[in-house]
Amino acid sequence: MKINDSKIMDIMNVDIIAIHRGDDILDAINYLKQYEASSLPVVDDENHVVGFVSDIDLIKSLSHSLYQGSPQEIQLGDIMVKDAVVFNGSDNIFDVVEKFCSSHFKSAPVVDSENHLIGMISRSELLNALERAASEARGFKSSSKGARKLEVSQNKRVRLILSS
Repeated sequence: MKINDSKIMDIMNVDIIAIHRGDDILDAINYLKQYEASSLPVVDDENHVVGFVSDIDLIKSLSHSLYQGSPQEIQLGDIMVKDAVVFNGSDNIFDVVEKFCSSHFKSAPVVDSENHLIGMISRSELLNALERAASEARGFKSSSKGARKLEVSQNKRVRLILSS
């Protein structure tokens, strides 16, 4: 398949977790840590996307609550982004790339035509798809001499160490 014809459903991550809007903020934090994620789609009982919550949303809300001295239960429905950007699985990759570049978000839910959550798309999946397409189109073979390791010496200057 040519990259121009590629759809988000071809590259999205389908191994995802979601959280319910009635769940507590501490549940969301635990899920982020457990699954090493930075955001979660928020769904209702029918698996419709009703919002989105990121690590920064959780940090902001919980720190505000603790600072105010009132660490009460905080439900995600109260703090989630309700008008979250979602993509349809049939959206073209380039349209999604344009939206990611102009909005500066890291990931977004992918839904079907009835707004049911079917996956997530992130910068990583987009970059991987674009890299594969460019490599195939150019017949690219890496000429890299390997990764470069940086070390900070005691005088705080960065020293580049080339791998061999």
